[in-house]
Amino acid sequence: MLYNCLVLRGGPSSLHSTSLLSGEAVLDNLDDKKYNPQDIYIDKNSVWHKKGLPIKEFKALESADIVFNALHGEYGADGQAQTILEQAGVKFTGSESFACALSFNKSLAVKKILEDKPKYIKRQGQHFIKSTDFLDSSVSEIVDKVFTSFAPPYIVKPATQSVKFSPVVANNKFELENLLVKMALEYDEVVVEEFLFGRELSVFAIEDFRSQKLYISPIIEVLHRKKREFLNKDSVEFQAEEHVRAPAPISDDIKDKLEYISKRIFKILEFRHYARIDFILSREKDIYFLRANPLPALHYSGLLAQTLKAVGADLDVFVNHIATLALEKK
Repeated sequence: MLYNCLVLRGGPSSLHSTSLLSGEAVLDNLDDKKYNPQDIYIDKNSVWHKKGLPIKEFKALESADIVFNALHGEYGADGQAQTILEQAGVKFTGSESFACALSFNKSLAVKKILEDKPKYIKRQGQHFIKSTDFLDSSVSEIVDKVFTSFAPPYIVKPATQSVKFSPVVANNKFELENLLVKMALEYDEVVVEEFLFGRELSVFAIEDFRSQKLYISPIIEVLHRKKREFLNKDSVEFQAEEHVRAPAPISDDIKDKLEYISKRIFKILEFRHYARIDFILSREKDIYFLRANPLPALHYSGLLAQTLKAVGADLDVFVNHIATLALEKK
């Protein structure tokens, strides 16, 4: 039997171009003996297109046996697209709407993770600041609260996982004030985090893979990111490049702890099929949760593809495995 598989790519987020590449990789690697892939392009105004023509979401989904969600960022990974798919009653890859909305808002994700109190994970200094907070307090008063909690430098970014404003370092109170004023005009909530000196480590969690109920990939170390600039809503897209070492040279003790924490976070956030989870390993060997992404990039030069290659697996194996999970509604 040949199953109709709609591949969603594009979308209104600033990761539009990345999603196009992810979707292209999915279309290239789906088993054409099992799936009839159909390219669904979603433009930056959230309009769906099939064969170059606009189409209503539910009309497009009428022909679908499954949907492979290759979207990223806002709309694609924050629960909006998933809600449409759930309302249509169609099977789809990746996490469901609740898990996506939860992980997309870091304040909610951190709160849920810390409520579970998983072993080995340390709490990073954080302040979540809503735009409405400025109605009751001045910027300097808010900055003073941050300053008395933990010392600079600070990482300042949106509470949701948008990249319109990339994470920026504030080295002192004056820089922090200026950044908060700018970001409060764009976002309902921002987060100020303690700057952690350490190594950025990542893992991929994949369900029912390599004879494991939840497979945790080798630990990857992100060695370098291309410099990111402070972007406004009208800026052109700017993608960071990741240079990695896989597997990361870490002790067996740290490896075991990261695998345990990753499995706990995957379960706590109610992820499905696969996810990327990022950490900071401090100079003191403490582990801090950084973020979790239920729809990481799938393109050929992405971190997932590099990780699969490091363990002797190809992207086509992964793509068809995830499609099978969705088809069997696991």
